[in-house]
Amino acid sequence: MCGIVGIITKKQVPICSSLVQKLKLLEYRGYDSSGLAFLNKKNIKVCKSKGEIKNLEQKISAKDMGNIGIAHTRWATHGKPSVLNAHPFLSDDKNWAIVHNGIVENYLELKSSLANVNFCSQTDSEVIAKLLQTNAPHILALIDVCNKIKGSFAIVAINKLDNNTLFVAKRKSPIYVMQSSDEVIVASDTICFENTGKDYYTLLDDEFCEVSLDKIIFYDKTGKVIKKSKTLLKKSQNKFSKDNLPHFMLKEILEEKVAIKNIIDYCQNNGLKKINKSLVRKIKQIIFIGCGSAYHAGLIGAKLIERYAKIPSTCHIASEFRYAETDIKPGTVFVFISQSGETADTLANLELAKGFITIGVTNNMHSTLSRAVSICLDIMAGKEIAVASTKAYLAQVLMLYVLSRHLQNLKFNTKVDYLSHVLDLLNVFEDIDFKKLDDIAKFVANKSEVIFIGRDLDYYLALEASLKLKEVSYIPSFAVPSGELKHGYLAQVDNRTCVVGITTQKNLHSKTLSNVSEAHSRGGNIVVCSPFDIEQKYLKIDVPNIDNDLICLLVAQRLQYLAYRVSVIKGFNPDKPRNLAKSVTVE
Repeated sequence: MCGIVGIITKKQVPICSSLVQKLKLLEYRGYDSSGLAFLNKKNIKVCKSKGEIKNLEQKISAKDMGNIGIAHTRWATHGKPSVLNAHPFLSDDKNWAIVHNGIVENYLELKSSLANVNFCSQTDSEVIAKLLQTNAPHILALIDVCNKIKGSFAIVAINKLDNNTLFVAKRKSPIYVMQSSDEVIVASDTICFENTGKDYYTLLDDEFCEVSLDKIIFYDKTGKVIKKSKTLLKKSQNKFSKDNLPHFMLKEILEEKVAIKNIIDYCQNNGLKKINKSLVRKIKQIIFIGCGSAYHAGLIGAKLIERYAKIPSTCHIASEFRYAETDIKPGTVFVFISQSGETADTLANLELAKGFITIGVTNNMHSTLSRAVSICLDIMAGKEIAVASTKAYLAQVLMLYVLSRHLQNLKFNTKVDYLSHVLDLLNVFEDIDFKKLDDIAKFVANKSEVIFIGRDLDYYLALEASLKLKEVSYIPSFAVPSGELKHGYLAQVDNRTCVVGITTQKNLHSKTLSNVSEAHSRGGNIVVCSPFDIEQKYLKIDVPNIDNDLICLLVAQRLQYLAYRVSVIKGFNPDKPRNLAKSVTVE
């Protein structure tokens, strides 16, 4: 959460425009407010705005020339979204300006230690700037401040006495540095380095650096100089544009077929080669860890691995598992699922997994997760900009399906051609009636509440469909196992309620339809998502009937599009739902 960028250029340029263009690439990390600071005639000039970056862009001037600056787009933790609470923040002597991602847990204690210092915001971040007020422009000043902080941070600072240096600090929030012949960029995502450089540096926890055009010097938390090596930048194949479509969310739903093809290529090129027979012989159980959509993907993954590989598997919400008193047995393998690879709650569980085999499933092979695990599987979905995950969720589920069948082959010495099942999915993936879905979206959009029901894998799909709908349309929504509907949940059903029944498994179809009928008889408005025949009195989302578990992805695709259309019908921006951000880097 929160996006940070810092720039140094060799020549004087319209620095505000340069910062804003990079900052736009990070807006998925937060868009409550934004701001920038730059050196102009030996003074720090600051510009801030509430709301999306386009509001900041309207305030800046192409006449503002400079060669060094920092910028920030905010997801609010402390203090409401406002201009006063927007970053950057200045030290009391106006020598320093800082931007910060993370949480200063002891900020109240630190504020109380600063007598006669004026604070203009409600944020925890401002205390960092105020602690810098009496220090000279040197990295040791920032190190000293950060050693007093409890919590997490990625910090980039400038000082008006040094127009050639960015000061950088990192703990539990990502920050990267890229240096080319005529500019330096510091950013919280390597997306900012596209078309600029070929490699970059990654700061690890409690590492710091002074960045200039001539050199980059890294330090540990004691101020000792350390050496670091560069990482080759993996170029994204995705354009960061909507391709003349109205929203990124729609574009990314339409890119799901490409994500499926990418995973096929990944498997055919031995992407799973590190998961071999030697490893499988050691596995006694698998524990999946994730948040939000990644958790829902993990629920499906655990079920499929138990079904095919016969390995006991469970899936847990990351923010809960780290505090659970769990007896982790020898032979446990952890699978961490995170679209960004930077999800704070998921990463926190890595500490519990020390000494065990760990597998990462991520869409970001430059991430903290990818570096921390024993084996990392690249879901190959391409950059996802919309906050609500669509193609990344689908790719996570598909990768876990492939993993389950791969483990089955290794454990039982079988030769299941699971890629043929993926090809079956691919062949029918675009067989979708968008007009009919648009009509159903209009039907759903005016309901006061939506309840998704299903059994087995269909229930896990219901959880994800419910999350998508409430994320982007703000309609209250929840998911219930079909058989639980009559155990309290039917009390919610009336003529303003929509019940969406998901039924893709032949042996459970009649059971789920019975539960749908219970809701209908109480006045509920019914939509059924299924490949099977149903009564004409219900609205139906048609799904091609492929004879394998990957039918769940056809359901997911349609219910993602349903959520998207409901959001648009209600007049919201599905790419930027209120109060949310895509990369959740704070606990």
